[in-house]
Amino acid sequence: MRVLRSVFVLSLSLVSALLNACDHRTLAEKVDPNTVPGITAAQLSAHNNESDCWIRIDDDVYNVTNFISMHPGGRQKLISHCGIDATADFAAVGHSDTALTKRAALLAAKIVLGLTGNRVNDSEQ
Repeated sequence: MRVLRSVFVLSLSLVSALLNACDHRTLAEKVDPNTVPGITAAQLSAHNNESDCWIRIDDDVYNVTNFISMHPGGRQKLISHCGIDATADFAAVGHSDTALTKRAALLAAKIVLGLTGNRVNDSEQ
């Protein structure tokens, strides 16, 4: 029983450490979407590599740099979307509620309106 309790405590510690490594915020700290900065698709495109990886899902932009090594689908799934819109691929996978909660903690910015009044999209970079 004592061994089982020790394994459980160690497991909780590891999970906590992994979650905290994802970002400076913990999952309990929800990001207020009204306070994140705006970013254009052109600015997003600058965050396009493994050491600085931001992805767009719908009109939200997520900094997934510190999550790449922990992604259950593998590193390449995120790396291939650095700096671009990943909305269709993210939706096609059918992520769990846990994944959606984790995603919320990684929110970094919102896509902003372009000068034309239309949503800035990847073709306007």
